[in-house]
Amino acid sequence: MRRALRCLIVAAPIVAGGCSEAVDDMREAPPSATDSTAVASASPTAFGEDVGLRVLLSANSFEKTVTRAEAAVADEGLTMIARVDHAEAAREAGLELAPSTVLIFGRAEAGTPLIDAAPTAAIDLPAKLLIWQEKSDGTEGVVRVAFNQSAYLAWRHEVPADTESLDNISATVARIANQAIKPR
Repeated sequence: MRRALRCLIVAAPIVAGGCSEAVDDMREAPPSATDSTAVASASPTAFGEDVGLRVLLSANSFEKTVTRAEAAVADEGLTMIARVDHAEAAREAGLELAPSTVLIFGRAEAGTPLIDAAPTAAIDLPAKLLIWQEKSDGTEGVVRVAFNQSAYLAWRHEVPADTESLDNISATVARIANQAIKPR
């Protein structure tokens, strides 16, 4: 199963080099569970919920969405570990990119039991929230917020069924996303 997951990354464009049998062995696709707590409907995207990514439409500007998400992280009592501003990095490299920020946050007490139960989960922890503004022609673009869904992460990392920390983490990330996107 783990070999199949590793090969899945390259299997779509290149089914070769020993990965084809692993892809053939895949009997289940990642779940496409929906989050009933979301206040906005998911946005269908090429890599949307089919691979466990929940994408929400924000009712706010990019800056306000980021600010509200950061406030929600603090309100949840979580540590803001990093704020990755991809657009700023692009500008520093002499490139142009629409606003795109990843917030990385968490609490060791929440993530440690999950990593202990499924060590590969550490690649997806601490929790992350992507906020981006779609490109537009001179006007402010649509703002979206994305995060991983717990059913996908459980599948991806073969998390034992009795590991409740994943659902708790995912519920917290969903609450933060919903606080960020809802109108005031």
